[in-house]
Amino acid sequence: MLSTGDRVVFETDGFGGAGIVDDAMPDGSVIWVWTDDGMGRRMICTKDGASIAREDGESWQSAR
Repeated sequence: MLSTGDRVVFETDGFGGAGIVDDAMPDGSVIWVWTDDGMGRRMICTKDGASIAREDGESWQSAR
């Protein structure tokens, strides 16, 4: 399970990026990430085909 403050990389809707987990639903279905490079806060829905992994390479969730 991802925790607030974890560094992650993600891909969703043809957009990839990295950032820090701000919050997550208890079931992990939705994760909010403060993205790097000034892209703001992004909501990532894993059931929409998004993938997200800890930056250290540990895969956490993929709906592909």
